[in-house]
Amino acid sequence: FREEGGEWTLVETGAFGRVRRGLDGGLYAASGKKLMLVKPAGALRTVLEHAPGPIHDFAVDKEGRAVVIGPFLEQDSVTWERDGALAPRDDVGFYSAGGERLALKLPEPHLFAWSVACDASGAFWLGAKQGLYSWGVPGFLRHAPPGEDLWMLGEKTDAMHAARDGSVAYANDLGVTRYDPRTSSWIGMRTDTHGVPFPYARAIAEEPGGELWIGGEHGAARRDLKGAWTYYQGEAWLPHDGVLAIAVAPDRRVLLGTESGLGVIVRRPVTLAKKAEHFDEIAQKHHVNRYGFVWSVGCRSPGDVSTAGESGYTDNDGLWTASYIGSQCLRYAATKSAEARKNAKRSMDGL
Repeated sequence: FREEGGEWTLVETGAFGRVRRGLDGGLYAASGKKLMLVKPAGALRTVLEHAPGPIHDFAVDKEGRAVVIGPFLEQDSVTWERDGALAPRDDVGFYSAGGERLALKLPEPHLFAWSVACDASGAFWLGAKQGLYSWGVPGFLRHAPPGEDLWMLGEKTDAMHAARDGSVAYANDLGVTRYDPRTSSWIGMRTDTHGVPFPYARAIAEEPGGELWIGGEHGAARRDLKGAWTYYQGEAWLPHDGVLAIAVAPDRRVLLGTESGLGVIVRRPVTLAKKAEHFDEIAQKHHVNRYGFVWSVGCRSPGDVSTAGESGYTDNDGLWTASYIGSQCLRYAATKSAEARKNAKRSMDGL
């Protein structure tokens, strides 16, 4: 599907995995063993076929060369066992711009990778079981953290992302790791040291200003430039907690592909007064009855307040009403709003 101006158009039917923009400007989509180029008119052209199996991840450089990963196997992270048998195997394919598979001399007898990205210089970065690798002008290199720290490398290096500042970031079983090839410096951001909300992220994206987004089985999170995380989970934010892909649109909308549909998060700076006005409008329309009591309501369609209906009186109404009175008194004290005074008096009279 393609979205433009809020309108969605079906481009092609079939089972598609990742869709990604190559550094050559082309839009590519993976479907089974095929990597396809999506033409501006919407037609698809097969660029290459990855014989080993379905494509799990891919990246394309400025010349149109591609690195493809697949098929994806949930191998045991320590013993490399699958169904009780030792199964080391290669899942990485290197292809020319014409779709021809390249025979590269690798530093490892087997290279099993989970994710790949291509940075602005044209270097490919692979997150593999054996470590972090790059393929570029200097050749095929392995980048090792100080002391080969496993907590820095992590297991299952998924969601490889080439950042605008030249660094790369990827997710693992401990959180998120960042590596800067210019200084050979590593930062391991873990749940217990850097507040990463969850491990095993499956997607990483970046806002124009450098803010980082991650998504995984338990929702999505945003890291600002000061290192503070904001966590988005549940139906208030997402159609499903399982986030598979994240993209940041030019208008700063964040699109999150989940296991049951697409979610969109838009961050708009507003004043506290405007935010209060928004929620007070909802409260007056759905939660405050004609006597001034504040009660809870249920929605026939989750998240759609237009389907809200009365739930009847409960012994909690007094608590909600008292809390509402307190909010309107504070509002009146700060703003001298006649409406706030009227709201507080009506609910107080109701009690």
